[in-house]
Amino acid sequence: MNKFFAFLFCASVTFPVYADDLQQFFHDLRTLHGEFTQRVAAAALKSPRLTHGVFAVMRPGKFRWEYNKPYQQQLVSDGKNIWIYDVDLEQVTVKKWSAAVSDTPAQLLAGDGALEKSFTVKSLPVANGEIGYELTPNKTDTGFSAIKLVFAKHELKKMILQDALGQVTTLEFAHLQRNAAVDSKQFQFTPPKGVDVLEGQ
Repeated sequence: MNKFFAFLFCASVTFPVYADDLQQFFHDLRTLHGEFTQRVAAAALKSPRLTHGVFAVMRPGKFRWEYNKPYQQQLVSDGKNIWIYDVDLEQVTVKKWSAAVSDTPAQLLAGDGALEKSFTVKSLPVANGEIGYELTPNKTDTGFSAIKLVFAKHELKKMILQDALGQVTTLEFAHLQRNAAVDSKQFQFTPPKGVDVLEGQ
């Protein structure tokens, strides 16, 4: 399974920094789109795995995540179902949104923004003009141990996920557009003819 798919299938709060940056970013967030570079590092890997692509989010519950390099994969949600389309494998897996993303990192971008319901949030030391936050899930069965968010000039720059086995997934964002117009048709998905369609849990 693609590592970002696992990432998606994602209360003490420090003030006033939390209110000024983290909460400000997610408050009234309706749409978000841009580009990303994903880096996966683990002890079992000789070198980090790099992938690149574009994404779009429309709250509540809709997103499109496309990997373009070095392979093609699409993750699409209409708020009810999530489709994972592996182009090279000619295979689509479909899952129910409610079962796949409850109390997970997906709620950060596509959920209702109520961070304190699912995470304990604390601020991290400031360096190089960046501000960081660590989000620890309130539940213990999420598959990850912590998420770190890094902001610069009030823009989200990085999301870092660490799982229980020590694997670290880092997403670096570029050209983010917040609350800009987004075509809702891109959150609809029809499996191409000839591909295998699998029902996920």
